[in-house]
Amino acid sequence: MQPMSSADYELEFDLVIKNINDIHRAVKYTKAVATIANFQKCLNEGPTILHFAGHGLTNRVFSHGKSREGDFLVFEDDHGKAHYVSCLELKKILDSLGRQPELVFVSSCHSRLVGEVFRTAGAKHVVCVKRSEQMLTKVAQLFSKNFYTAFFSCNSVCKAYANALATLESEILAQGLDPSEANKFELLIGGSGALHLCEETGSWPDGCAEFVGKTPYYNDIPAQVDHFVGRKIELHCLVRLIAESRLVTVMGLPGIGKTSVTKALAQHLLERGTPSDGIIYVSARGLESTDAVVDEVHMASKPSAKEAKEILSANDKKLPLILNLLANKEVILILDNMEDPLNKDRARLLNMLHCLLTKLPKLKIMATSQMALGPLRDYGEKIYNLYPLDAQSAVLLLEKRVPREIKEEEFSELFGELSYNTPCLLYTSPSPRDRQKSRMPSSACKKKKKKK
Repeated sequence: MQPMSSADYELEFDLVIKNINDIHRAVKYTKAVATIANFQKCLNEGPTILHFAGHGLTNRVFSHGKSREGDFLVFEDDHGKAHYVSCLELKKILDSLGRQPELVFVSSCHSRLVGEVFRTAGAKHVVCVKRSEQMLTKVAQLFSKNFYTAFFSCNSVCKAYANALATLESEILAQGLDPSEANKFELLIGGSGALHLCEETGSWPDGCAEFVGKTPYYNDIPAQVDHFVGRKIELHCLVRLIAESRLVTVMGLPGIGKTSVTKALAQHLLERGTPSDGIIYVSARGLESTDAVVDEVHMASKPSAKEAKEILSANDKKLPLILNLLANKEVILILDNMEDPLNKDRARLLNMLHCLLTKLPKLKIMATSQMALGPLRDYGEKIYNLYPLDAQSAVLLLEKRVPREIKEEEFSELFGELSYNTPCLLYTSPSPRDRQKSRMPSSACKKKKKKK
């Protein structure tokens, strides 16, 4: 399995929404990761505009066993892996649904043939990219922003397209990009081929962009690290593991990136609406008892003010309150940094986890720890060992994190004759407690315990 090159589609989308708000237009929108199920659901809702941002591939280079089915858009499957949707597959989906959006914007390379499929299916206007052309992500972002700004300013589609191209040309020159980038887009017109009279969009009501999609109830996840690199394969392996198992432990040395990977996983799943009720994140750093872990889980489960008060005064009711809050909820509980409570209160902690898994059949648990949770009757613990970054990713991470540019001779001094195939131990800074534990010899640990 190899990761595909990434493009910042979120930024493209955010720029469009920002500009709609800047011109004060009341537009209802939703967004979803491009899976077949989401695509069908979106079309069934009868949108006026459909915007696809993603990779496009020509059949001349990538046929994927479908050499006669036209070019491809790259969707995702249920595990976050690439799902290549051909023109033929796309046509079958569109033909089965009937009404098509009035405007389709396919913001992906080589999307001309895909655009033709949408036009043939009934879309009045399709914005796409010439089949022979690859497109810079930055240019796609600029053009999308300019097009929708012009469109929602009460222009017709054709006029908005012309205005967006003119603005794009000046922006490309100002930013020192290749001027030919502005000539890669196409506007396909639906209909019988008679003289096309493009209608003005009319007056859009004043207001702001309103998200009308579903947001999972539990979605309070800590922000991801600024620079998440070199862990795409690990991320998708964990997506598959948590889909197939109810108890997963990400295990590794202090500072190796367990928390970063788990936060990225949580964000990845929430963006895809999985699980349906969301994800609860709890940091167990410094918690030394099962009761303390239960307290944190309870508060993260969004109790009412009355329930939050109850847990402070009734130790014996803590777990039942959690069971009541999460009953029939499809949730992943992430327990980060579990080594502290495991070291201090393992037996009770495992009993508590067993109770949660037994009483809440829709619950899944993902833990991060320097050690395995251990035997848990009735439930097999799937352990995912997180290893050091490969050298290329480690160097990239170092470049992104250091406050100044690193000189070539400094790289040589730091890494020597490092091959890109050599695993590299580049950690984030572990906590002082982890640092102390990892450096303290076993004899010192024994003496310290004796002294206590």
